[in-house]
Amino acid sequence: MKKLSIVIAFVFLSMSHKATSQVDLGIIGGINSSSLQIEPSGDFDVEGRTTFGVGLFLNLQANDFIGLQVTPMFMQKGANAKIDFDFIDYTEYKADYLEIPILARLNFDAGMLKPYLLAGPSLGFQLNSSYLDGDGEEVDISDETKNLDLSLVLGGGLEIELESISLFGQLTYNHGLSNIDNSDGILDFTDEIYTRSIGFYAGVSVPLGSE
Repeated sequence: MKKLSIVIAFVFLSMSHKATSQVDLGIIGGINSSSLQIEPSGDFDVEGRTTFGVGLFLNLQANDFIGLQVTPMFMQKGANAKIDFDFIDYTEYKADYLEIPILARLNFDAGMLKPYLLAGPSLGFQLNSSYLDGDGEEVDISDETKNLDLSLVLGGGLEIELESISLFGQLTYNHGLSNIDNSDGILDFTDEIYTRSIGFYAGVSVPLGSE
């Protein structure tokens, strides 16, 4: 992951001094279908949880083809799960994150319509986490889940350039690389927990200028 980040930064910097650069600033928001990969998985039937995310949009264009997209967002993660235990048969895991995707962006110019591809790492800083116990009560487990969730993001989108603003929509897949279980096992029956999510986001941006 470090090598990938270094390559992305090197390509962006090496090209930026040769071409006209532009900065686009805006807002982004949408829905997130989140889930978990839990090990051991035998006692769990994990279902997705629909959540939302909202934040800022920053696109640094080195030239017409390559750029760097950064979107710090408040994002919800989690999942619903049926559990094969006598004292609990259902639970919902919820967590709020400050998510910072730092993504290489490859643009395809088709006039007013501009498709693009995204790839890169994302850093998720946990704000809180909880689950529902057997009585349906929410239990805080912030101390039993790790504060940092590193994930790999792949995706693509479509930008529509208007006279003074741009509208865009994008689909992304977040594949968690960090085991977020920070205890001997939440409720003593988990060893490893990884986040997974698919998000659809839309937003609006304005150019801040070029040089």
